[in-house]
Amino acid sequence: MKQKKLQKNYKSKDSLLYQIKPVFKKEIKNDLINYIKGDNWFTEFEFAKKFEEKFAKYTNSKYCICFPNGTLTMSSVLDCLNLNKGSEVLVSNYTMVATANVVKFVGATVKLVDISKKDLCMCPDDLLRKINKKTKVVIYTQMNGRVGQIESIKKICKKNKLVLIEDAAHALGSYNKKIHVGNAGLAGSFSFSMPKLITMGQGGAIITNNSKLAKKLSEVIVKNFKSNGFVLSEPDVLLNSEYIIERSGEKFRSSMLTFENEDGKTMCLRPDLTVASCINYLKKKTNSKIYYSGQAYRRSNNKNSSFINEQLGIEILGSKNQIQDDFKIISTILSSAKKIKNKKIKVRVGDISLFKNLINALDMPERWKLRLIRHFWRPNYFEELLKRLEKNTDIDAVTFDTDKEKFNEMRKMNQDKEVAGRSISEILNRFNKKIKDPRSFSDGKQIVKIIKSFLKINCKLSKLDETLLEFAKKNNLKKNIFKEFKSIQNLKKLKQDVNFISNFGREVEYYTGIVFEVFSGTKEIARGGRYNDLLKSLGAKKNIPAVGAAINLKNI
Repeated sequence: MKQKKLQKNYKSKDSLLYQIKPVFKKEIKNDLINYIKGDNWFTEFEFAKKFEEKFAKYTNSKYCICFPNGTLTMSSVLDCLNLNKGSEVLVSNYTMVATANVVKFVGATVKLVDISKKDLCMCPDDLLRKINKKTKVVIYTQMNGRVGQIESIKKICKKNKLVLIEDAAHALGSYNKKIHVGNAGLAGSFSFSMPKLITMGQGGAIITNNSKLAKKLSEVIVKNFKSNGFVLSEPDVLLNSEYIIERSGEKFRSSMLTFENEDGKTMCLRPDLTVASCINYLKKKTNSKIYYSGQAYRRSNNKNSSFINEQLGIEILGSKNQIQDDFKIISTILSSAKKIKNKKIKVRVGDISLFKNLINALDMPERWKLRLIRHFWRPNYFEELLKRLEKNTDIDAVTFDTDKEKFNEMRKMNQDKEVAGRSISEILNRFNKKIKDPRSFSDGKQIVKIIKSFLKINCKLSKLDETLLEFAKKNNLKKNIFKEFKSIQNLKKLKQDVNFISNFGREVEYYTGIVFEVFSGTKEIARGGRYNDLLKSLGAKKNIPAVGAAINLKNI
């Protein structure tokens, strides 16, 4: 085809000349439209798995993993390498800026390498000049399908014990000695954005022949989940941020990756998969005993930490036997951890319900009970409340009158209407208790002493019964105050080193009962707990008992 004809065919109304015009056959268009109508996310469903299999076969690689875009492919590979802050990554100086940015994302240092004039790919001679003791990785860009001097680059990397990653975003279908690009080093990165050979608007993929530890571990864990009766669930990536804001702690709130959609709603990438799984359960009526495998997205104060966290998790939604299901979740997580960790596994547990039992048993005004229970998950504000309680410093008369005025106004409103995640009727109920409560209270100092004493409890699970009885006796409390800790007592069956910490599990608001953490050495490898109120706050008509846990693959 002549150049003039090409320009005529590929020129748009706004006079832009496309590098590649997308070509869709009729049946492909129909498949695409039907898939979009199904509200599916490419990287989360069976369609993606089929694509991964075909893409791996086409590139003659063992593994293919899909990603939302080409940038995340490389950042994820680098993240798996656990580079130190002082590590250097050598990058071609003729490449897209994202190739250099991903290095910054993981906290490493970018160092540019000149290209060769004859092939526009990284120059082996300049690469040798740039290598030093800090160099850990080489990202080799195959610009516009050019293979370049990949063999020389490969030899240099091997000799200097450097990890080689191929940025093959523009090189799908290119070969070096009958070997498809992307197979020369640890991994090859591909992109499916508009100017690429396969265009999907957005998307990316990694290919590798390395049987990565993470992949092996995930396979072992998933197999164990399945053997324990858990069924795969695929929760949404995008969530209405209100769900998270209302039912999570300050740490989660500050770490969320949010944006505003076209309707003006604030959306977020799922910061964890528990809430996402619950929403999916209510929306699609999935199985009640599920496992998931996917990515959670959240910021971290640690510059070396990635905002992408690979998670494997299990949930029992609609739990019928809470004691039995608590044990099932913890024992399944433990058995998974023991299959893949050589180091000694330890467990620490807590129970949010025990704190609630304590507060409700103490002789103090209802308003203070509501405050302390509601804000237990906010450690800093909780400490402020204790100081106020200790000094008997309550709200002033003006604030009290304002509350009363608001109460009278809200009585005239629709009782089912929700404000900040709570119905008007729920808010009125709290107001009512607050208004009727006596304003005088002078035993705050003693009450605070008891609370602080409880929050210091840290003992072996085997000693918990006697520790709680001794605490109750010492503080003149009823012996049966902690009657609802059968789930914790049941954990003695684990034959496992378990520590009980009364102050544990306060990071996330939606926990209502038993909470636990599994760790190896100093690294947390799994965390979970019971959350009986969460599903109602997400739209269920009533509370649905639920318990679950997630494994942090990064720490395994």
